[in-house]
This record gives sequence, structure tokens and C-alpha cells, in this order.
Amino acid sequence: AESRLEVIAGDHRTDADALERAAVRQAVGLLERHYNLVCLDTPAGVLNPAAQGVLDAADQIVLVSPTGLDGARAASSTLDWLEEHGRADLAYSAVTALNGVRAERGDVDVNRIEEHFASRCRACVRIPWDPHIETGAEVVLEELRPGTRDAFLELAAAVARGFTEPQQRRT
Repeated sequence: AESRLEVIAGDHRTDADALERAAVRQAVGLLERHYNLVCLDTPAGVLNPAAQGVLDAADQIVLVSPTGLDGARAASSTLDWLEEHGRADLAYSAVTALNGVRAERGDVDVNRIEEHFASRCRACVRIPWDPHIETGAEVVLEELRPGTRDAFLELAAAVARGFTEPQQRRT
């Protein structure tokens, strides 16, 4: 891409469960020799062997949470799992992205969800709902609403701060 972003996409026909933890760690090690920044999107669920390999190599995580209660509970359960399985540092240094926040008030108190994640992670950023993203097609930055672009810039800054800030739990 013009942005110099390179994407190595997985084959959608590949069974991600077949990827062994060690193979993922080996692949990440290879990528780190050629790239200063490697961002990986894991299969759903932290128990998946591929996800375990990614967690082994991760310096920090971005936890994407919908604003619905079920999705927020699932995301919070991921933090619980990390804390209970010797990866509390990843939970505390995580950045949570509250995805698809709508401007109109609904039945869910997004402020409370944001407060919850902000108390458990290093940062929590709201990503507003945007019709361009909803299409599911390739995202063209210029077609995003200004507020959405600003939110993604804020998210990127929060991730970047994780490269220099000491890892500590927010209180």
C-alpha cells in the first residue's frame, strides 16, 4: 500500500487450529528480523494453539470489544484469563478498543464499560460506528468520518506509548 503497510494475510482455507504454538513463535521470530513492528490478528479464543503462540511473542495486546454487554463480558473474560494464566503483564499493558460506539444513547451505559476497561488496562479508546467500516470492504482512510480517523489515531498513539512507557497496572 502507499502507506508502506504490508499485510501478510492468512489463507482463509487454512485450519488455524492446525497451526502449532511453536510454529507461530517461529514465524513471528522470522518476521521480527525484517520488520520493526509486527501486528497479528489472532484466531478467536485464547486457548487456540495459534493464539497461544502469538501471546508468547506479544509485547502488548489490543483487545477489541463491542459495546454490547455480552461482547464486553467476553473481552473482560479474556483479561481474566490472562491474569489467571501468568500473563497479567499483557492484561495490564493492554489497550482496549471499544468498537462501533454509536452517537445515540442506547440501553447500554458505554461510560461504565469504558471505565471498567480503563481500570484494568493501560488505555481504553472509543472507536465510533462508521458506515464505511460497516460495509466490510477494504477501508479507505479518506472515506472514514473525521471522528473515526481521529479515534484510530488515538488508538495508534496509545499502542505506540506502550513501546516506551513502563508496564504497570493502572489504579
